Amino acid sequence: MKKILIIITSAILISGCGGGSKNKVNVDQLRIPLTTPNIDNGAPTITGIPSNSVVVNTQYSFIPRANDIDDTLLVFSIINEPSWASFDPQTGELAGTPSETGIFNNIIISVSDNTHSTSLTEFSIIVINDNPNQVNIPPTITGSPIGSLLANNKYVFIPIAEDDDNDPLTFSITNKPNWATFDTSNGKLEGTPEEEGVSWENIVISAFDGHDTASLTPFSINTLSTLHNVSITWEAPTENIDGDDIENITGYKIMYGKGSEEYDHVITITDPNMTNTMVLNLERTDYYFSMKTTTLNGIESDFATEYVYEYNFSN
Repeated sequence: MKKILIIITSAILISGCGGGSKNKVNVDQLRIPLTTPNIDNGAPTITGIPSNSVVVNTQYSFIPRANDIDDTLLVFSIINEPSWASFDPQTGELAGTPSETGIFNNIIISVSDNTHSTSLTEFSIIVINDNPNQVNIPPTITGSPIGSLLANNKYVFIPIAEDDDNDPLTFSITNKPNWATFDTSNGKLEGTPEEEGVSWENIVISAFDGHDTASLTPFSINTLSTLHNVSITWEAPTENIDGDDIENITGYKIMYGKGSEEYDHVITITDPNMTNTMVLNLERTDYYFSMKTTTLNGIESDFATEYVYEYNFSN
């Protein structure tokens, strides 16, 4: 915002007594700051519909239309420029002649007036083989992506893709998780999710040979929390070790730990009719469990047979 300072000087005429002279006396200066409002620079506009396919060894060219209401000099830029193409920052033209089939994804062309920037919608270019005499054999793609992992652990999946025509393959993905990166040359999906208990659905990885596409079945990736719960069920004992009936059962003690017969946690059950409970907030690892029965007179049974809980992602 520009500021203009105007200084106005006032004067007072005073007549002296007995004399004919006039004295001019300056008084305080009045300063009035005037302001002029900023005129906002309008953002440039950019339009155009780029072709999303081109035949191998054929010239590709696209020039967007851009305008700026302020008549400011415009400069163009591009993200994910195809390797076979060149880009003109003065006109925004994307041009070139691809020599191989492939898919070139996530291309973004933008224009800037050095204050604001505007972009076209992200687009892709598919380079196809248009030889009518060649019968193409579609590619194949297989693989079993991991469906679950602990948060803050690295995820890596690489599909297996083949093409009987030995055409070069280009890979693409839909619904890529925001924490992952994807390699279009081999279909590798990797990254480290940080959020617990989140699911990324309908992920599809595809292979393209320049004419046909093959895709994996849609899959999901779920992140697990570092802790989980385990349900335990038991059968109440009916007789002592000597064969006599057990009377006056008052409850149970469930012991568990990470090592065999190394029980550093105890859960006390005071309801003798209870035959199941939930053990909360266990680490995702193996645990060893055993239990004792308690009676009204304070007698405890021997340890029950130890049970090993082996952790896996399906638990």
